[in-house]
Amino acid sequence: MVYEIKETISTLNNKEYVKVEVNGIDRVLKTPKNTSQETIDTIIDQELKEQKQADEDAEKIRKAIEEALLPDEVKNGTTE
Repeated sequence: MVYEIKETISTLNNKEYVKVEVNGIDRVLKTPKNTSQETIDTIIDQELKEQKQADEDAEKIRKAIEEALLPDEVKNGTTE
């Protein structure tokens, strides 16, 4: 995984907003102040896993809908 930290903004409530670019997409993470690089890696890895799972689920649903909309003759392999 390759990402770049673009900006870190500290807040008054002991938090930081970390703007990162992952695979060409900007993301903003809200983390405790002085969060380690290892923790940021873990957060980004988890977000990427969740996004990958969501994409796979959406693809399965899309395929199921396409299949459900096929005419019965195509589904059964018969023609009338």
